[in-house]
Amino acid sequence: MKRLLDIPVRSLALYSLLIVVVMIPVFFFLVEAIWESEVDEHNRRIAKHYVEKIETLDVEDTILLEQFEFWSAWQPNISINKVAAINVPSDSVYEVWEKTPHSSEKDRFRCYQTFVSKDDLAFQIRVQTNIEEEDETLIVIGTFAFVVYLMLVIGFIILNRRISRKTWKPFYALLGQLEKFEISNPVNTQFPETGIYEFNKLNEALKKLIDHSVKSFQIQKSFTENAAHELQTPLAVLRTRLNAFVQNKNLSETQLQLVNELEAPITRLTRINKNMLLLSGIENRQYEEVQKVDLREILHQSMELMSDFLKNSGLTFSIINEDPVVVEANSFLCETVIQNLISNAIRHSEEPGIIELDMSGNKLSISNPGKTALVDSSLFTRFSGKKKTSGVGLGLSIVREVCSQYGWEIQYRFEGKHILEIQFL
Repeated sequence: MKRLLDIPVRSLALYSLLIVVVMIPVFFFLVEAIWESEVDEHNRRIAKHYVEKIETLDVEDTILLEQFEFWSAWQPNISINKVAAINVPSDSVYEVWEKTPHSSEKDRFRCYQTFVSKDDLAFQIRVQTNIEEEDETLIVIGTFAFVVYLMLVIGFIILNRRISRKTWKPFYALLGQLEKFEISNPVNTQFPETGIYEFNKLNEALKKLIDHSVKSFQIQKSFTENAAHELQTPLAVLRTRLNAFVQNKNLSETQLQLVNELEAPITRLTRINKNMLLLSGIENRQYEEVQKVDLREILHQSMELMSDFLKNSGLTFSIINEDPVVVEANSFLCETVIQNLISNAIRHSEEPGIIELDMSGNKLSISNPGKTALVDSSLFTRFSGKKKTSGVGLGLSIVREVCSQYGWEIQYRFEGKHILEIQFL
């Protein structure tokens, strides 16, 4: 995964590389043109100097020819040769590759050729200067460009880190506060002034969002808690009246059947109300008392309590491992978690089958037979999922809330069977 701060450096590095690649040939031709221009100017000045000297010499032709021959032997880069006057061409500049007396390889020479007449004689003056070869020039320029590119990239990285460390410090501070934020246990989140316009606007927007979310959550939680409390009394009265009505001996079979049909939804409604109060209590941190709890003991107690649900169902319990696992938590919440997990396994099991319980390695794993995987994204959502029996849809939500409170990790996976696993700290 890419880091945001590394993206500009990569873009700058690629852009710099592109510029360097494009500029190498441009720089090469520019240097070559300047070098050739300077050499041509140098050769032209020397040739002009010799032309002026020849024109002012006052010696006999034979002596002049002997001096030019002697001079050409001692100065191979400057040659003066007699030519036919009628074949004198115009001045020219050209390049030749020749061997030098001190080298076995041919070198590159830039030549300037001109002509001068004295009396009835015509002379060719050629001045040549050894210049750097093209491949050598290209190697030097390429090496220099590569060194400059490395210096640029290293400079970009160092400057980016130094600038980013200071510039993005408020962002990481903000990110740290958001990672610790829990809407069920909000704290007074403060976003200090950063001196950077964009970060200040982000702080303002997040502050408004958090305040609005916390307010909405508090209203929803208060409504749920108040509604659950208010429902307790009517539900208790309804169950009492219904039980009293059942005792009436003058009821017909039809009336008794209707009363019995009312019993199941009232029981379900009572359980929903009870779980809503429990969930509200967990969210409000009402179960702060902690102690060392032996989960193995709670597991056996929960299996014994749930054994009645297995009668005539074709399901059985099987303990794979029962290592001692001790956690520091609220005993009631631990009982609730294990009972809800076992109850969930019973409701989602294909009959007949075996519900396997594995407590080892500081974790609890409960698996039950099934044909298709459950929807992982909505597994822990309240009142979601299709259930075989009259579940209230809050069991796994309560489990997740307790795990979140204590920092435990809960995971679901399907491996030919449903597996719910809690990793304790």
